[in-house]
Amino acid sequence: MRSKISVFVVIMVIMIAVPLIFFVFQEIDSQILRQKFCFISGFTISLVFVFSLVFSKKITMPLEKLYLAAKKLEEKSMLFNQADYFDQDTGREELEKLDTGSNDETSRLVHIFLNMHEIMQKNINELYLLNQEFEIRVAERTAKYAKANKELKKAKQAAEAAAQSKSDFLANMSHEIRTPMNGVIAAADLALGRKTDPKVEKYLKIIQSSGYSLISIINDILDFSKIEAGKLEIESKPFNLNELFYRVADLFASRAYKKGIELIIDIEPEIPETLIGDPLRLQQIITNLGGNAIKFTPEKGSVSMGVRQKSIDQEIVILEFFVKDTGMGIEPEYINELFQPFTQVDTPEAKKQGGTGLGLTICKQLTEMMDGRIWVESEVGQGTTFRISMPFYYQAETKKEKLIIPDEIKGIKVLIVDDNKDNRKLLENFLNIVGCQSRQACSGKEALKYLKTHKYENQPFDLIVIDWMMPGLDGIETSKIIREQYRLDIPIIMLTAFEDDDLLKDAQKAGINVFLSKPVDMSDFFNAVKNVFTNTIPARDKQIISTRMSIYMDKLKGKKILVAEDNITNQEIAKEVLSQAEIEAVVVSNGRQAVEAVFAASFDAVLMDIQMPEMDGYEATRQIRKNPEFRSFPIIAITASAMKGDQEKCMKTGMNAYISKPLNQEELFRTLAECLELKIPEKTNIDKHSILPDALPGIDVLSVLKNAAIGRSPLKRILIEFMKNNENTSDSIWNAYERKEWKTIRSISHMIKGSSSSIGAFNLHQAACNLEKASKMNDSFDKSFINNFESAMLQVLHSIKTLDHNS
Repeated sequence: MRSKISVFVVIMVIMIAVPLIFFVFQEIDSQILRQKFCFISGFTISLVFVFSLVFSKKITMPLEKLYLAAKKLEEKSMLFNQADYFDQDTGREELEKLDTGSNDETSRLVHIFLNMHEIMQKNINELYLLNQEFEIRVAERTAKYAKANKELKKAKQAAEAAAQSKSDFLANMSHEIRTPMNGVIAAADLALGRKTDPKVEKYLKIIQSSGYSLISIINDILDFSKIEAGKLEIESKPFNLNELFYRVADLFASRAYKKGIELIIDIEPEIPETLIGDPLRLQQIITNLGGNAIKFTPEKGSVSMGVRQKSIDQEIVILEFFVKDTGMGIEPEYINELFQPFTQVDTPEAKKQGGTGLGLTICKQLTEMMDGRIWVESEVGQGTTFRISMPFYYQAETKKEKLIIPDEIKGIKVLIVDDNKDNRKLLENFLNIVGCQSRQACSGKEALKYLKTHKYENQPFDLIVIDWMMPGLDGIETSKIIREQYRLDIPIIMLTAFEDDDLLKDAQKAGINVFLSKPVDMSDFFNAVKNVFTNTIPARDKQIISTRMSIYMDKLKGKKILVAEDNITNQEIAKEVLSQAEIEAVVVSNGRQAVEAVFAASFDAVLMDIQMPEMDGYEATRQIRKNPEFRSFPIIAITASAMKGDQEKCMKTGMNAYISKPLNQEELFRTLAECLELKIPEKTNIDKHSILPDALPGIDVLSVLKNAAIGRSPLKRILIEFMKNNENTSDSIWNAYERKEWKTIRSISHMIKGSSSSIGAFNLHQAACNLEKASKMNDSFDKSFINNFESAMLQVLHSIKTLDHNS
């Protein structure tokens, strides 16, 4: 700074002095004078230069000191967060020395800098103190949060322990209540199956109804608890949609009959029969909605349960399920509250029926877990319809086989007699599908009028389908008139929701040819019609077809069943129930005795309790399965436990089926009949296994046969078709991997994920699931997923190639 000012002053002096000296020098004529002038001028300039240096130093020195002091202040300002700040020189002393007290520019500038320094010093001090306080607060809060996290971790562990204790308590409570309730309900069912005094019968019905209500409440509490705890998982396996609906219908048939309610199953024929999803949870939803419908539908009403196909592509079908009743309906203000937990419609009828208020909540939660949606449509005084939209995987190979319609029934004229218009419409639609003509009558009186008219016009009907319970003339009375007064020999199929020996005898006396139970299974109905017209026996002499319960019991007649049960009451109940179907029951009290009995004698199946002394049902099943001769021997779990994973654990242990207590007789007989069909007699064992063995490497054949309800020959055709379609699938995936076509890999693995599950290739299904997930990682994709997929696919393809493709 100082040197710059000195140079500036010198330059200014030279610029002024040189022209002046030159001008004077020109005016002087004497050489001597010129020399003197030059000397004087040089001396003067030198003197001026020296003076300028001294003067500039006096001016710039304070400025330079001010600059250095300001520089030190700037450097110190960066130390405001350091603990040793106050121990260092801040440069203020130098600034104060420069303040001479005069009023010149330099002093004023110094004074301004001193004021600025004071302000900055104050701000820095405050900032330092605030920083110290902030650090203290951060340390305190960090310690507080660490303590809170530690307490939260303890609380989480305590909550998890409490949740586990709660689950254990609920499981034990369920088991302890179900075990005696099994005896109470089963005993009441058995007593009601016999003729008793009307007053005693009334008391028995109260016991039975109260028992089932208690079990229903327990089930709701358990399911709600599992869902809230996130411990309920959704399965994905093949199942038969028709069988699921008729299982639900079987549960309600008796209750519907007692209230005079018409129970109708309405499934569109176009819907794929075998789907991939969670049949247990779907059945739970339909059962819950159906139970509510029957509960709130008055006598002589109707309840329809069915499904419609909304859309379908190559892999997924969107279905809309519905449960419709003709009950009292729901007020609009209550509809939004229906799916809230522990909430019920505030009406006298709802209070009369009781319940936990959890059923619809569970339905909604299960539906959403299965990627579905549930809603309700209701009109007061007209009834209520619950609808559920839900997606399912399906396989094109498992679509319903086309009906083969015999020429004998094409074009026949059928008279449908039923007081329920929905049931008449359902039968009419099916008859139209199989090429029959039909006419409807809403009563026995109207049916007789049609028959009389057509008799004289010589245009008789070829078949009569008539309901038993109708106002005025019932089905039996109408049939008697047709046979005895009109003397018509037209085949008659009677439909009823009630099975009774006296009713069967009356129907036979009235000349009824076929007796079918409601709700009508259309496959049973079609077979009944087909048998009537393809049989050469005279119509009046044809054998009456019994209800499903009788069919199950007939199949089981003479079978020998081992019952492994430690509870004495349940042992007696089991023997009594099985004796009704003329089944020989042998009872043992624990799993060890069960294993010894199976190996020592010949049994057709085992009913295996789970919780038993010495050896439980799981271990007993494992011991039995170790013997190769008993790999497919039917073992059915009978348990009072109802917690998450119970059924899955039974299946993984090697059991064939699972029934929870209290025993439902029809479910027991149906399950026994289904499982015994898997036990192939020795004389036909070779023939069936030559078509398709029970197991193949990588393919669970028995699982598909059971869950998809298809035969070995159709399944074999499906397997061969799968092999043909997927011989180059692994190559396609490797090619896509080389080209980094992740979308192609994802599409192929997604397709195999669905098809492999439907054929029982569960290892391949899991490998495809993993590959599909991995393909979403794109460039970070690990090709080991393809290797695993290829290994699983090769195992499945090799197994299918070992089959005889010509048989």
